[in-house]
Amino acid sequence: MRIICEYCKNTIDTDKDSKCPNCNASYHDNKEFKERLKKLKEEKDIELETRKLQNETFKTVLGHTNRVFNSSKYIFIFVGIFIMAIMILIGSSIFKQTSKKVERLDNKPKEVEVEVNFEQYAETSEYKVMVDKVVDVKKLYDVLSPSEGKEYKAFHFIVQNKTEKSLLLPFHINCIVDDFAQKQVYYLSKYPGLPSYIDKGLKGEGYALFEVPKETKKFDIRYGDYVTIHINEE
Repeated sequence: MRIICEYCKNTIDTDKDSKCPNCNASYHDNKEFKERLKKLKEEKDIELETRKLQNETFKTVLGHTNRVFNSSKYIFIFVGIFIMAIMILIGSSIFKQTSKKVERLDNKPKEVEVEVNFEQYAETSEYKVMVDKVVDVKKLYDVLSPSEGKEYKAFHFIVQNKTEKSLLLPFHINCIVDDFAQKQVYYLSKYPGLPSYIDKGLKGEGYALFEVPKETKKFDIRYGDYVTIHINEE
C-alpha cells in the first residue's frame, strides 16, 4: 500500500520500503498506516466469515440430501424442494450480514464534484475546504531557487471535518496551469503542510507549495478527488 510520511509528506510504498525513502523515518506508528491495516484485516475477516458460512450451508444441504436419498426415493423431490428453500433463506441471511459489515467499512455516500472560487468553501459529505491565501516564495531554505522561468507559489488551505469521527484527509493536491499539473515542492520549516487527520468538528490548516510558470495568474487547485478551486490573481 501507499501512505504519506507524517514527517516529510513523501509517498511511501510499504510493500518495498521499510521506512521513508526520503527522510528515513519509520512509518510503523503512522496513524494512516495503522488504519489501513485495520481496514484490510476487517475486510479479510468478512471474506473468511462468508466462506465459512457458505461451507457450512453446503455441508448441511449435502447431509440432508444424502439422508433423504437413502431413506426413500419417493420423497426425494419434496425434501429437495424444502432444502432449496432453506438454502435460499440461509443465502439471504449471509448476504444481509455481509452487506451490513461491508457498509460499516465503506458507508460513504456518493460524492459529486464541487467547484468554487478563491476564498470560498467547497463542501463534500465529510469536509469543507478553502484556499484563502496565495504567497510568493522567493527561495526555499534561503538557498534553493526555482527553475528557470519558474517561481514558487504557496497556497494556504483551511479544512474542517464535518463528520462525527476522526477524518483521514485527502493526501493528493494538484495545481493545474493550462491543463498541466505543476511540480509540488516542500518547505516545511516555514510553510508546513496540512495535517493527515482531523478530529470531529475541528479545523486544520496548512500549505501546498508548487513550482509554477512565472507571471501565472490563473490556477486550478484540485483537492482530493472531488474538489476544484479556481484562483484568479488578475
